[in-house]
Amino acid sequence: AVSSYCAFALAAVHGILYLMLYRELKLGRASLVFHRLPSLEQLARILIRSTTSGFVLLGLAIVIGFVWISHVRPGYYTDPKALFTLFVWLVFGAALLAHHLFRQNPTLPVYISLAGFCLLLLATLVPGHVSGSFHQFR
Repeated sequence: AVSSYCAFALAAVHGILYLMLYRELKLGRASLVFHRLPSLEQLARILIRSTTSGFVLLGLAIVIGFVWISHVRPGYYTDPKALFTLFVWLVFGAALLAHHLFRQNPTLPVYISLAGFCLLLLATLVPGHVSGSFHQFR
């Protein structure tokens, strides 16, 4: 799960860089950002590879976690952390799906991936503050 979070963070960084370069190109400016960054295609490729890696790793972590917790604690499916993490995984899956289905709009997967990373941060930080513990079933 930690490796998937790192891959999603890498995708978010490259997504922000992609949007910065995309904006520079749209405005027709050739600033320092334009000259220092790799091409849009390279940034998009890194973003998709990182998102794919994170998606697979988080999917494995979810499956392993659900199998393990189903044997230890019944009723795990009501845990807000588990449900929110599953929702985040689906958002990143939507980013990959958008990449494959809507190639004419290259920024759509970037925006969805950035939204997924924001949700990932919320899924990591908020449940511990709301319920008093990391997971509800503790």
